[in-house]
Amino acid sequence: MEDTNELRFELEDGYGRTVPSRIDVDTAFGKLFAEVSGNPDYPGIVICVERDGEDGRYDHQLALAECTPDHPNNGDHALRLMIWGNDDIDDYTTAHTFYTEFAADPPEVIWAKYLQYLREWADSHAGPGFMGCCPVCFDEWRSCEYAQEMNGMADD
Repeated sequence: MEDTNELRFELEDGYGRTVPSRIDVDTAFGKLFAEVSGNPDYPGIVICVERDGEDGRYDHQLALAECTPDHPNNGDHALRLMIWGNDDIDDYTTAHTFYTEFAADPPEVIWAKYLQYLREWADSHAGPGFMGCCPVCFDEWRSCEYAQEMNGMADD
């Protein structure tokens, strides 16, 4: 079988690397392709399948993953994933927005914040009434306290 998977052309990604603008893969459902979305204010990737229809070939959009400045509290960027799950509807049927998971601090900053949490916890739990208590582990802290901070819900 001839390999018809192809890369179109490459773009600079801002980090000194080149990335393809489009990737095509032949599947049983048609040619599946991913390409750079066209909106520079919401950079992302569109995933489509090319199919044969009554009027010739057409592209059916399956998903869009884009970076968007729509954090509900502070306007920071978030990653939004939209899925078109119904051929009869032009708009997406499912959407999910990621804030903490992808818009987080670098790992060394997250670790420093956890160490600060431990110091503050130890100071605030030094009395005899706290004997036997312990702070939350890193994973729990990251998914609770840190996630609230990243989503603008931390207590000041």
